[in-house]
Amino acid sequence: MNRDVSPVFDSLDIDLVFKVLKNTLFSPFFVLFVPVLYVFSGAGTSYPFVLWSGGYYVLLCIYWLGDWLSTLYRNQGSLLFRAPRFDWGEQIVVVTGGASGVGELLANTLAGSKCGL
Repeated sequence: MNRDVSPVFDSLDIDLVFKVLKNTLFSPFFVLFVPVLYVFSGAGTSYPFVLWSGGYYVLLCIYWLGDWLSTLYRNQGSLLFRAPRFDWGEQIVVVTGGASGVGELLANTLAGSKCGL
C-alpha cells in the first residue's frame, strides 16, 4: 500500500503556520476570552492565571497597536487626517470586457466620474 502524502503538505509552509498563529493564539480577540471566562467561572480577579492572561492580553494589544501604527507610517498615513480624495479626472482607465455585463457597468460608472476611458 503506497500512499503519496506529498500533495497534502505542498501548500503547508512556515508563512501559513505563522499567519494562523497570529490570527488565533496571538490575537487579542481570542485571548480576551481566557481571563473573562475564568472570572465568570468563579475565579477571583486576583487569581494568578487571570492576572497573567490579562497581562498577556495587554501585551498583545500593544503589539497589534504598534503593528497597525507601523503599517500606517509605512503607507504615509495620518492618525488625524484622511488621505485626499482620488481624482479620477486625471486618470486613464482601461476596462477589458466593457461591452457587456460587469465590465459595461464599470465602464459606465467610470465614464460618469469624468475619467478617461
